[in-house]
Amino acid sequence: MSVRRPRPAFSELSVTEFLTLSRVGYFPHGPHGPGAWGLYVDTMPRALLAAAIFLAAFLLFNYVLVLTARAHAQIARAMLRAPADPLAPVKEVLTRPGPLGPLHAAR
Repeated sequence: MSVRRPRPAFSELSVTEFLTLSRVGYFPHGPHGPGAWGLYVDTMPRALLAAAIFLAAFLLFNYVLVLTARAHAQIARAMLRAPADPLAPVKEVLTRPGPLGPLHAAR
């Protein structure tokens, strides 16, 4: 005769039990029931595999986040920098010593 122990609350689980019973997704009728989707971790090898996969995804997401921040900063710098001076060629001619030459290049 086998006596089944009641399923403990999460506060009563050991660390190993907590890691091996974690889930990511939606399981309205259990892990193999209808409408279930996601990652259901029920063994230690699956927990280690899931941890490795999520670690790799975390590291890749860091690169995506940094690239997004750099692109945002570059766009902000381009939009907020001082506009080009439309009179820069004239100011250059006026600051040179000597008689004034033609303002426009000969055609």
